[in-house]
Amino acid sequence: MQKKNLFGKLVDGFTGTEKVKMVDVESLHLDEKYQGIFGQKEEKIEQIAAKMKEVGYDKAEPIVIDVNNCILEGNTRFLAAQRAGLKKVFVLEKRFSSEEEKLVYCYDRQHNRRNLSDAELYKAFQELEEIKGDNGKKKMTDNEIAEKLNTSRRQISKMREVQKKCDDEVLKNLQEGTITLNAVYNEMKEEEKQKETAVAVETKKTEAPKKEKPAERKVDQYSFDLGVKYALEQIEQGKSPEDIMKEKRVG
Repeated sequence: MQKKNLFGKLVDGFTGTEKVKMVDVESLHLDEKYQGIFGQKEEKIEQIAAKMKEVGYDKAEPIVIDVNNCILEGNTRFLAAQRAGLKKVFVLEKRFSSEEEKLVYCYDRQHNRRNLSDAELYKAFQELEEIKGDNGKKKMTDNEIAEKLNTSRRQISKMREVQKKCDDEVLKNLQEGTITLNAVYNEMKEEEKQKETAVAVETKKTEAPKKEKPAERKVDQYSFDLGVKYALEQIEQGKSPEDIMKEKRVG
């Protein structure tokens, strides 16, 4: 069974209604939005260009374009064809109902090939999260984004929290790939922990000290019995309770 994307369209392979055709290389153009999804390595471009000079363009690997000849998939092959001096290449034109559908298609194709770097993953997360449905609300849940990017829901949650709490400089470093997502997240959590500890210490300092209750005077049973006996004897001798208490204080 072929896999379907968010919009219910087939993404593994091409449908029978789409035809591979040959077009002029100069009629095609790149788009940074889609070019950045796949990434192109100089070594790979040079390697493919060298092969194209020998055998020409392989019809089995057409460049995928939209109706405006914008390249969606096959940026490396396009650049290699230019370098090889080819005048024509094979393309497959696909039709989409929206820019968002194009974007999801590209990420579906990408994650089937390789795992994204943290920088690519974060960029993809930002773009897919911005996709809105007909009701104006976000089209994709965290689980759906995680599935499209071939990652865990936990990673998506981390990116969402990092995006919300970190400053622009940290996010820029993440986007440029100079720091990993886990490093950013762990540093953020450590800073939160330190702040919580500092607040707790400061709160404790400002709290009024608790007053200690005076220690209760305990009298054992034997001493109590002697006291009672003494008091009774003094009363029999005609002394009042006040006189007895006065004598005890003096004593």
